[in-house]
Amino acid sequence: MLSMGHSELLFLVDVDGVVTDEHARVDATVVRQLATFIGEGAGVAFVTGRSRSWLESQLVPLLAASRPTSIHAAVLAAEMGAVRLVEGEWHISEEHAVVEPARSELKLLANQTRYATLLEWDRTKEATATFEALHDPDVPGHAERAR
Repeated sequence: MLSMGHSELLFLVDVDGVVTDEHARVDATVVRQLATFIGEGAGVAFVTGRSRSWLESQLVPLLAASRPTSIHAAVLAAEMGAVRLVEGEWHISEEHAVVEPARSELKLLANQTRYATLLEWDRTKEATATFEALHDPDVPGHAERAR
């Protein structure tokens, strides 16, 4: 625990690998410590490419349980900053969102037969356009097609 006042400290925390383990599970000890820093006046921003729904289901409950007021004091930036929770309100940044029709065209690309076993459209994203790689090492030839 830091003994100095935290009003001049700012923590920018990448969620994956800092707040989560290698299986994408949130580490409650890390979240409790960051909530303590928030309570002591430090600025804390959680940044991730993950979706708002993931943050709301995995991180927000632990943060609120650790220190209920931390939800209004922390900044949560989902989808690489395109979706943000600031002072308890979610906002979509039009400046950082993928615009239509590009978003729809990318979604169609993911549905093409030649990519069907390799990637899928991430339906949880509200503002960005992302694909998730499908990993199925038990399917013969999967590794070769993925390359």
